[in-house]
Amino acid sequence: METIQNQFLRHILALPRGTPGALKRAETGLPSLRARVHLAVLKSWKRNRTVNSSSFSHLSFNSMLSKDAVRLPYLNSLLSRYSISDDLSSSAELRDRIYKCDALLDRSSIIKSQSAQWYKIYKSAHLRSPYLVNIANQNLRAAFTCLRFETMPTAILAGRFSKTPKNLRFCICGNLALEDLPHCVLHCPNYVQPRNKFLSGILSGLSSLPDNEKIAFLLADSDVHISHRISLYAPTAKKIRANIVPLRARSI
Repeated sequence: METIQNQFLRHILALPRGTPGALKRAETGLPSLRARVHLAVLKSWKRNRTVNSSSFSHLSFNSMLSKDAVRLPYLNSLLSRYSISDDLSSSAELRDRIYKCDALLDRSSIIKSQSAQWYKIYKSAHLRSPYLVNIANQNLRAAFTCLRFETMPTAILAGRFSKTPKNLRFCICGNLALEDLPHCVLHCPNYVQPRNKFLSGILSGLSSLPDNEKIAFLLADSDVHISHRISLYAPTAKKIRANIVPLRARSI
């Protein structure tokens, strides 16, 4: 079931195969299906604890557990995992505790992941990213996602598959600069025109910041105007690169 949700999220976000599920859940603010199953089990347990001890549902539930060598240990493991006790006041509190633990597990996985190295800098909260609603155009929304997840075609990305040493993944601009996210967004001479058109006003106010802070600011999705300008820049830069690569290949 987890695979089905991951495939659905990959399609919605227009991300390539192999994108870790934790990244996709962090972007959309969704819990894992594992956490949803745990919640359903523990809600049943909690509901049973609140009904009359002589009721049919209570007796049936306890009878089922006592005769099942798998379900009782499983239930006990969930109670221990989430530190659930009888004094847990509401289903909402139960849900929040389970989903918080799930989000922390995803965050730990993201920090350890080799995918989307910059993502862990500008995304920490396990909440739906605002641009998924604020940017209505599907293509522009996908373009913004492309930069946030570093899936725009670059030498850095291609080098992961060709096993090119990271310090040799140079940009096609010929300046012997690594074709990483800061270079593509802030410096590459191939993209001067779209940079001036869409980002110049924003970048002029960030001139005193180092590159890593500029990228974190531009891709944090904290301002709908900035996210929209980035979403316009990304596909234009991608198209320019796609036109340059064949020409460069023929000249070699």
